[in-house]
Amino acid sequence: MIHVPGKLLAGPDALSRHPDLLPPSDLDNEGVTLLPPSLFIHIIDTALSDRIQSTSANDPLVLQTLQSMDGSIPFAFHSHLSDWQHEAGILIYKGQVYVPDDDSTRHAILK
Repeated sequence: MIHVPGKLLAGPDALSRHPDLLPPSDLDNEGVTLLPPSLFIHIIDTALSDRIQSTSANDPLVLQTLQSMDGSIPFAFHSHLSDWQHEAGILIYKGQVYVPDDDSTRHAILK
């Protein structure tokens, strides 16, 4: 046998690893929630809701989607028309509120 310093070795091989130290399966992250639902806000305050409603009136995406929902123009997006809803003046896509393209409204939401 010839001694070879560790820094000259290529790396550990399968024979030097203990099989009892390996995780039992590759599903070790199954069922793990990264962010619990308690960290998310599920309501919009009335001032923010009013602001979204007022800025939606000038947003081209909102206008085009509403016209498509009415049937006056064909739907031009890569999603299904059934994914969109219009409730209380707010456009909703797959259960999420669409925020119009207005910088001040988006900054207010982030703030």
